[in-house]
Amino acid sequence: MALSADPADRERPLDILADRARRLLTIQWADGHQSAYDFELLRWRCPCAECAGEGGLPGRLASTSQLTDDQVELAQMEPVGLFGIRPYWKDGHDTGIYGLNLLRAICPCEECAPGGAGR
Repeated sequence: MALSADPADRERPLDILADRARRLLTIQWADGHQSAYDFELLRWRCPCAECAGEGGLPGRLASTSQLTDDQVELAQMEPVGLFGIRPYWKDGHDTGIYGLNLLRAICPCEECAPGGAGR
């Protein structure tokens, strides 16, 4: 697949697949890159104020070192316009909206890791 020269394609998904059995979210980006996110990573990186904190105060995830199975089991996921996705976790948490720019920025692959070829 030829890589796109359009910088906007970096944050435009062609396909988003949530594999509940493997607890893995896979995104195929328009620039040819593919990202795979473990559900646990996504939950740790939840951008909502409750989890991540706000106003200089830490969120509730700052005071825990381990997540429960219900916290990392995906019940469902829905698109949020053309902006991002909203996962609904089995523990009832559903206020985290993951923007496409955030998802691309936290891609855990070797290429995207600090010092990798893609940075």
